[in-house]
Amino acid sequence: MRCCAGQRQGGFTLLELLLVLVLLGIALVAVSVNISRGLQPQARQDVAALLAGLRSVRSQAISQGQPLTLTVDPETRQWSAPGQGSHRLSAGLMIELHSAAQSPRQQGVYTFYPDGSASGGYIRLVRGGQRWRLDIDWLSGQIRQQQEQQP
Repeated sequence: MRCCAGQRQGGFTLLELLLVLVLLGIALVAVSVNISRGLQPQARQDVAALLAGLRSVRSQAISQGQPLTLTVDPETRQWSAPGQGSHRLSAGLMIELHSAAQSPRQQGVYTFYPDGSASGGYIRLVRGGQRWRLDIDWLSGQIRQQQEQQP
């Protein structure tokens, strides 16, 4: 059957097809980012637990009026603090330490003092494409968490 002059045939234009492909691409990127974040909940829990441990040791040092220390051992993947015992970090979480005091076994030693100050330094934790940095300010003893971009 012949089409009448002046009538359009059904179908999609190239512009409509390109628009659909762009929207699908955006949706796939959004989904893949959320999936990759969801694959590493244990790493985030480890970072949160270490952050809470640092803050707890600082609070205890202030309330007890004596210096207290949190120690991180990258070889055994453990950290320990007074009154909190020893905690093991999950496999695959790499640890990089920078502190004012290093023990003979290359442990990171972070000391908090009764006036609220600390020995200072930072702990960087890396797993896959995610990087966290826990900064310990030497003057105020404040601990801040940052999520770093992969270089």
